[in-house]
Amino acid sequence: MGETLRKEKEAGRLTATRKAQLDAQANKVNVLMEKAGDMRQEIIKLKIAAQEPKAKAVLAKLQQQGMETEDIREKMKELNFEPQLITRLLGEPKKKKFLGLF
Repeated sequence: MGETLRKEKEAGRLTATRKAQLDAQANKVNVLMEKAGDMRQEIIKLKIAAQEPKAKAVLAKLQQQGMETEDIREKMKELNFEPQLITRLLGEPKKKKFLGLF
């Protein structure tokens, strides 16, 4: 819409009515994007609630096998658990140290 606005302005075809129409369309798109973001967050919450019991069982099993935390994190990613759930159960991943050339 921004590109359409720019092209019409350059061509001298942009009227106040057309600008108002484009602004209204942009506002509608913004509202829809906000709703989509909210829906996405709600879906993630539902997925986490559904995955949590299984994730806790997998975590306990892998810890009993003596796996390191970062290896467990990778295994849980492979099993398609939500990243937010993995972080909640295991904490933040450790930062890799930078081995600079200094």
